[in-house]
Amino acid sequence: MPFVTLHHQQIKSIKMKELNYEEMLAQRKAKAEAQAKEYFYNKKQREAYYWAGGTNFNDFDCDNEAFLHFTDEEVSRIKTLIIDDVNNRKITLQPVKTVKEALEVLTYGDLFDQNEELRNLLLDRCEKANLFPSEIDFDTKYYYYKFGCLAYDYNGNLLLESVSADVSLSDEDYLTLLTLQIIDRENFNFNQLLKSNSELAIKLNNAVEGRVYGWYFPTHLPFTILFDEVRADAEIIDGPLPADKELF
Repeated sequence: MPFVTLHHQQIKSIKMKELNYEEMLAQRKAKAEAQAKEYFYNKKQREAYYWAGGTNFNDFDCDNEAFLHFTDEEVSRIKTLIIDDVNNRKITLQPVKTVKEALEVLTYGDLFDQNEELRNLLLDRCEKANLFPSEIDFDTKYYYYKFGCLAYDYNGNLLLESVSADVSLSDEDYLTLLTLQIIDRENFNFNQLLKSNSELAIKLNNAVEGRVYGWYFPTHLPFTILFDEVRADAEIIDGPLPADKELF
């Protein structure tokens, strides 16, 4: 095969095309990131959950924990009611200043029998979670996002229609998914995430696995993850997406 000699001008042209392509990709990514952040922080509706730890509601010898949903207004009111209850009845020698301090000295009767408003705000959610709280972290908010999950048999045959798995993610992780979906409208799926951000892919896979194995699917069956809420948000931002590619 004869050698092909490239002239300086041809080499310069190739390099310019490479630079233009990289610049185009950078601009596309920057635009997608800006779109994702503007929607996420200014328009997306999310419900905040708060970690609570304690014992089983009907068995105080067994530890339990749960994530409970409250609005900002409910959190503010619950804090006030719990702290005021301890201080007004002078349960402690010194006034308490935090919910953590107050819950350390409150009994079931203090929490749910003495104050009807507190009972209405807290009791139903604790009972549903089978939790008698000894600690509630109102300083950290957790947000859950919906992902689809398809299970296959070992021959690759689909076993069930998609089931929903709610997964808690940081703002940064969800924005990463949303940005990638906006950038690659036609092809983004879990396999693509695995290539571009394996750490986030593994984190998401483990979280979904914990939600579906033993509940919906037998343990160890292959499954694939669908970005249900991510796709819905991307469509609000940038219009309808092509049909989801359910890749195994």
